[in-house]
Amino acid sequence: MEQDHLLHGIQNAATVTEALHFVEQQCRMTPLRDLLGRTMAAENLSPQELARRIDVERSTLYRLLSGERLTTRNVLLRIAITVGLSLEETQALLRAGQRAELYAPVRRDAIILFCISHGFTLAQTEDMLKRKNETSLFERV
Repeated sequence: MEQDHLLHGIQNAATVTEALHFVEQQCRMTPLRDLLGRTMAAENLSPQELARRIDVERSTLYRLLSGERLTTRNVLLRIAITVGLSLEETQALLRAGQRAELYAPVRRDAIILFCISHGFTLAQTEDMLKRKNETSLFERV
């Protein structure tokens, strides 16, 4: 979704409610719980297995899947990398989780973008971040 188009629609809205409705209609985001559920089904992953692979408590993942809570950007990135999402799918996951998309001018994000686009595993991505002196995807932010 092009930022300028969204900004124009917001500026032309008469009320905040109208502006928010415009943005929601333009973005049509899939709820995080739906996106996660489909991703896990496509990869034939149980919630227990995904929780183990991304190093979160099962209860945390169950709350995400039920829509009870959101999570950090790092957890969403660990999910995306673990299940092998594309760049576009990763950005959609971050948007659905109400977290900032990866932004290439940010050095750490550029490294993560590179790793995703080259099919790196989570361990390989972590290694690359460490070698480049960047914050781990396992850091609590």
